[in-house]
Amino acid sequence: MTNRWTNAVAIIAAAFISVVFAQVTTGALSMPEGWIKAGSAPQSYDMGTSREEGKRVLVVRSRSVAEDTGFGTIMQQFAADEFKGKSVRFTAKVRSQGVGRTAGLWVRVDDVEHKVIAFDNMNDRAITGTTDWKNYQVVLPVKDTAATISFGILLAGKGEVQMTDISVEPVSAATPSTEKQRPTNKKPSNLNLEK
Repeated sequence: MTNRWTNAVAIIAAAFISVVFAQVTTGALSMPEGWIKAGSAPQSYDMGTSREEGKRVLVVRSRSVAEDTGFGTIMQQFAADEFKGKSVRFTAKVRSQGVGRTAGLWVRVDDVEHKVIAFDNMNDRAITGTTDWKNYQVVLPVKDTAATISFGILLAGKGEVQMTDISVEPVSAATPSTEKQRPTNKKPSNLNLEK
């Protein structure tokens, strides 16, 4: 009985979220100042702002031509000067509908030669399916060699994501990074299994 009740509640919740999404996203989207469209296939996505309950939300929505291999993102880029020697924390509330592949917040820190110093796109904790509003964050260290910081929300494949309550701020360098840690080994080790 409990299983049936849980399933019924989940179905009702998903239906409610779908209705709310339909109400919010049926209107035309407008590009907000300071934001740009980007990605491997930005032409496959509608991006911009929509109004919900008196406040603006950023929207990335796939068009019918969206392929499973491409992604779209709405983003900003700014100088890293005030963040050097600290970490950058990007937080926002996000909800999704019908995300088949992946969606998430992302931050990239580049040096003056446009080489990536730090990067996190939530790939290891991606937003998928249909979800209600939830808080997310990305935290990355900003080295003294940093020149620019880019951030945004991405959608890969079909579906839709909405983002609001956006904050980008410098935080202590001691703040734990959300970047998936790279291996520390310089070469393979203990191949004979003796240790």
